[in-house]
Amino acid sequence: MIKVRCRTNLDDYKLRDWPKIMCCRPLKGDAVVDGTGRYYLHVVNVTHAIGVDNLLDTEIAGQPYLKVELHHNYPGLGGS
Repeated sequence: MIKVRCRTNLDDYKLRDWPKIMCCRPLKGDAVVDGTGRYYLHVVNVTHAIGVDNLLDTEIAGQPYLKVELHHNYPGLGGS
């Protein structure tokens, strides 16, 4: 399993419960479903990162993870 941190700049989706682990590296255009199963966004960017030691997220401190940027649709896919 791969640790991820999903983020979006869309106000209506920021507080949704996005996955924190994935079974494989997501690709641009992949759909990611929130914890309720009702909402999804598409992967627009993936960045490899190392967790920074801080009090907010001790789960990934010092460990590699993927930053996954989500948005309504990936260019060329169409749809919502």
